[in-house]
Amino acid sequence: LNYVKLIKSAEELYAAKKWKEAKEKYDDAYQLKPDKAYAKEMVMKCDENLKGTPESEINSKYDAAIVKGDQAVTNKNYSEAITYYKTAIALKPNDAPAKMKLVDAEKMKVDQDLAMKNDAAYEEAIASADKYFAEKKWDEAMKYYEKALGLKPSVAYPTNQIEVCKKKKEEEK
Repeated sequence: LNYVKLIKSAEELYAAKKWKEAKEKYDDAYQLKPDKAYAKEMVMKCDENLKGTPESEINSKYDAAIVKGDQAVTNKNYSEAITYYKTAIALKPNDAPAKMKLVDAEKMKVDQDLAMKNDAAYEEAIASADKYFAEKKWDEAMKYYEKALGLKPSVAYPTNQIEVCKKKKEEEK
């Protein structure tokens, strides 16, 4: 085997962060030419990388994930927040604050999904009610306005329309 080819191959593997394979190539190169310090140094660097990511890098990635997760929550993008908090937990599996943030984001996502479904159901009920109102089908219109009112009790429009329907119905008698 050729020392230069082994080093070149090892460097490609190292650049691809394939530490184990790179270490084997550097070690083979070192066996061929034990007087070359570079191959031995690179074997040790591969060993360090195989041991794991330095603590400061883990902390930095964790902090970044938490900050991005918090920003996503602020922007009401709960799916994105969940992804970032899961990343943080993967970096620090026993971290209670990250786990709490994840639970909160998941709850907010469920609430957001329910609100969106509720909004869609409300809009559908109002559309049906308005259609029946335009057709002067007061009972049907009231039924859908009441459904809309049940979905969003604080909105005045359905209540007002129910009163109008009742008056129109009385006027037709």
